[in-house]
Amino acid sequence: MPRKKEKPSIRSYFGDAAGDYSSKKWMARNQHQTTRRALQLLLDPKLGPPHVPLDDSVRVIDITCGSGFSSDILAENDLHFTGADLSLDMLGFAARKGYDVVQSDMRFLPFRDTAFAHGISISGLNFVTTSATSREEFVACYTAVAIEFARVIQEGGRYAVEFYPSDDKELKTALSAFKRGGFRGFLVVDHPGHKKEQKFLALEKESLETRT
Repeated sequence: MPRKKEKPSIRSYFGDAAGDYSSKKWMARNQHQTTRRALQLLLDPKLGPPHVPLDDSVRVIDITCGSGFSSDILAENDLHFTGADLSLDMLGFAARKGYDVVQSDMRFLPFRDTAFAHGISISGLNFVTTSATSREEFVACYTAVAIEFARVIQEGGRYAVEFYPSDDKELKTALSAFKRGGFRGFLVVDHPGHKKEQKFLALEKESLETRT
């Protein structure tokens, strides 16, 4: 069995804690590696040939970009992108790198419809349920995220989402929410059963014609 991964508190990304997080070289290495994997999944053959290119002709959204570790890899690949995160303290570090960033709750993204071709989200999805006090609110949080993720990208656009659900129930909730939101896709588990186990969702936004 893999070692149970304890979720960090959202407090780890505000105030002085944001600076501590952003200064950790090992964290940067881990996030860089995870983001490179996410970019691979955007082109995963299981999703079929991409309908939308992943190159410098399009724009990518980096949701929960934090201090910009994930954005570092988007820049490394010459991609145009905008980062979004709830923590202004974290965004300050990304902005100082010259990245285009916006403060935003992932349930209420301040972008026009279909503004982006693709998106990534590294390690941030679970925090959307922080304020949930009931099962109904928990499900509603994931539903709101799925709807917003779908709204801001083009049909045929893709997301690679790395997250760490607490249990199978949370995983099923996330998968169901994205399906209802208009995505097809699948779960990817890297290093299963190992302490380095990681879970990703590889998703593609379906067209209205495909869904009906």
